[in-house]
Amino acid sequence: MDRRSFLTKGSALLAGALGGRLFKPLSAAAATSLFQDSFKRRGTSKGWGRPWFNQRRGLPWGIARKKAFYKIPAPQLGAGRHSPDPVIVLNHDVADVDVKARLSASNPKARFGVVARTVGYSNYYGAYLENQGAKGSFLHVSRFSLRDEKVLKSVSRAVAANTQYWVRLKVTGTNPVAIQAKAWEVGKAEPRAWAVSLSDTDPQRRIERPGAFGFLFAHDDNSRKAARFKAAQFSASSAEVKTKTPARVTFAFTGRTLPGATVGTYDTQAIAKTDIPATVRFHVSTSSRMRNATIVAPTKTFTQPLTARATFSGLDGGTTYYWRAVATAKSGRISRSSIRSFKTPLAPGTVSFAFASCSHSVSISKSFQTAAKLTPDFFVHLGDFGYAQNDKGGAAAAHSAPAYQDRWVRMLGRSQMQQLHKSSSFIMRQDDHDYGNNNCWKDTVRSFTKPAWDQMSANATSERYFDMRFGDVHCFFLECHVYSDDPLASGGPGGTILGAQQKAWLKSSMQASDASVLVVFSTLPFHGGGEGAGTWKKRFANEGDELKSFFFGLQGTSRRVIICSGNAHAQVLNQFQKSGSRDLFEFVSSGTDSFASTTGRPIPSDGTMMPDRAQKEAAGFGLVTVRWLGSSYEITFRSVSSQDPTKNVWQPLTITV
Repeated sequence: MDRRSFLTKGSALLAGALGGRLFKPLSAAAATSLFQDSFKRRGTSKGWGRPWFNQRRGLPWGIARKKAFYKIPAPQLGAGRHSPDPVIVLNHDVADVDVKARLSASNPKARFGVVARTVGYSNYYGAYLENQGAKGSFLHVSRFSLRDEKVLKSVSRAVAANTQYWVRLKVTGTNPVAIQAKAWEVGKAEPRAWAVSLSDTDPQRRIERPGAFGFLFAHDDNSRKAARFKAAQFSASSAEVKTKTPARVTFAFTGRTLPGATVGTYDTQAIAKTDIPATVRFHVSTSSRMRNATIVAPTKTFTQPLTARATFSGLDGGTTYYWRAVATAKSGRISRSSIRSFKTPLAPGTVSFAFASCSHSVSISKSFQTAAKLTPDFFVHLGDFGYAQNDKGGAAAAHSAPAYQDRWVRMLGRSQMQQLHKSSSFIMRQDDHDYGNNNCWKDTVRSFTKPAWDQMSANATSERYFDMRFGDVHCFFLECHVYSDDPLASGGPGGTILGAQQKAWLKSSMQASDASVLVVFSTLPFHGGGEGAGTWKKRFANEGDELKSFFFGLQGTSRRVIICSGNAHAQVLNQFQKSGSRDLFEFVSSGTDSFASTTGRPIPSDGTMMPDRAQKEAAGFGLVTVRWLGSSYEITFRSVSSQDPTKNVWQPLTITV
């Protein structure tokens, strides 16, 4: 029970006990008008003006003929429902609010309504209308989060194209949260009764804090057609005093570490995103309490996804640094991320890194939370990060930069990922679904996906391939689509995945390195459990053999090359053998939380996949540890269960060099 309800009920009981002679119940403060907008102003295609704010800033919205409009493109095949586009009123935050809007849709199968208690990038209550065709038309009341939509209740309500409706949503209280909603056609009397009255009693997920209110627009999940929404009036009333909207930090993480300008020092890249416009600064310290922190300004900011990228320069080696992002909204209100940490290299010294690929947005990302408990020096995600393009369902709303970035924000901002970011650097790589087409190659990569991804990354380069040395472990990150020939064309085993320029860089960089362990990170496997028609296993077998021969040649008495790859939806350890050479290992880890089982099903050994170390459709991630033992070192390969850091998908393997 919230404090206001407690006082009211307590006074009523006491008044009743005393016959009402001395006490009268405390009445709740009367709601007053908090905000109104009729949109009767000059036409523009540049938004609705302050204090309105649209999180998906790349979509068309403006004023035309004294009405507000908002456009959503036709959704892509398989678009997931849980990605609405809220347009909110800033700096009028309250917890208890009664919002009412007059609006219509050119396509009634798209969704439109209002939101309240918006307390982050995608955390709010919403009431909206939707025509589902043969299934009927409804007024839905839902609680939204980064990962999903929880429909709290739905009631039948006729919804037609280009027809104006009033939608009203009232949210009050905290324990529980009381929610009421109704909708009716403009020109008809407002119903006296609420169509929906419910209580959100979920102690973990109900939204109790003050937040912003506004509109909700969402793509057509039924016939996959575009929609244009119109709004003629909006009002909000509350008994509370409004507060400024904080610029909450949606995500913040460090990426790769590079040699600094001075010998023996390092530079580490970082990025942060806020949910509303803000000025971001990064505070860096060697103290976990952030004493004597250095303030670092961004080197680059991006207005569409609201991200800021910075470089922490002149860092000492072998040191744990603590940092946080500090965001100042235009109103002056300051928000801070939680304190995070990262490590700089020390050579020689133990190095551990985790990696994975193929992570669905609809799954609970338990694997990242599990990986955080193992505190690797860095975590590499080898693509298909949330499946922004996925014809089978759960994809981003549309083939556009705002829709794809929305998907990646929902991955990076979820709580399990935040736990990983608190103690490990995070390096993101793009695979085919991140580039907008299944099995894409240089001619089918969607051009917008490259800058859209770079604006969310702490390790972007124009070439899209790069290296990073961490102590005596030198990592090389390959780009497997932008330079690739058609993987499904006939005529194999010739052609290239890497392209001539990238291949030359890889060979020269690896030959020049004096590190003991060389790690090649590839979004595509060299050898998977399937046919491998579009990979180095078959279609590009000549290039695969060329690269493996090169890797064999780099190995020696005290040097090893290992390959870490993804894409195959399996947890596999491959052992390539060549007469007169030391064995070459490839660790394939793909499918973090996509599968119900953490054990999967065994893949029969084919002479390359190691017996009992090949599991198809097993939920897990890879962990590699390089530990120095005086004049020698050992490398341990672990396929870790996504559910438990102490459990393995298959028995770990340790080799001594």
